[in-house]
Amino acid sequence: MPLLKKLTVNKSKSILVWQMDEALDFFTSGGFDKKISMNRQIEKSCSKHVLKEFFGINQLAYDIQGKPITNQLDKLVSISHSKKRLAVAVYDEPVGVDIELISEKATRIKKKFLNPNDCKCPPEVSESLFYTLLWAVKESIFKKYSEKEHLIFSEQIWIDEIKMGKGQMTAMVGLTNEKDRKEDLGFEIISDYVLVFTL
Repeated sequence: MPLLKKLTVNKSKSILVWQMDEALDFFTSGGFDKKISMNRQIEKSCSKHVLKEFFGINQLAYDIQGKPITNQLDKLVSISHSKKRLAVAVYDEPVGVDIELISEKATRIKKKFLNPNDCKCPPEVSESLFYTLLWAVKESIFKKYSEKEHLIFSEQIWIDEIKMGKGQMTAMVGLTNEKDRKEDLGFEIISDYVLVFTL
């Protein structure tokens, strides 16, 4: 399990990214559960293994919405998978992280998640990177607020500004019956993937 990246946002906020190369039997001798895809079982097993080895978190479960929950109340977790990449963020407050393979997929489905107030694609940035980045931003914010409200990407989340050279961006969140909230996020391009995380 090669560790690709370790980010320390501050002393109570950490993010790890690595390559998932293990077979399922690396984690368990219990065999394959035919009700769940092999890839999904590897993703879950790898997430549990990493949380235990790097963060000392021994239990991982998922709520009805699929949000990861642990037995440590002072550690809040967000997990993302894309192909063979896995990203795990552990914060002391609600957090959202997303990792995505940079591809044309987000460009093809952009009408499903774009908000009229989203910033425009800078001329020096490819559309595939830009729209993958926007999608990952909205995924990260959705995860952070999932316990509060089920946000609609195209209506309640919009990106004000992206600072490509600094790996920073600003987004707005339109919560029902509340004032719009500003969210600062960070991002990194790691090989052919983009990693986005709430700050």
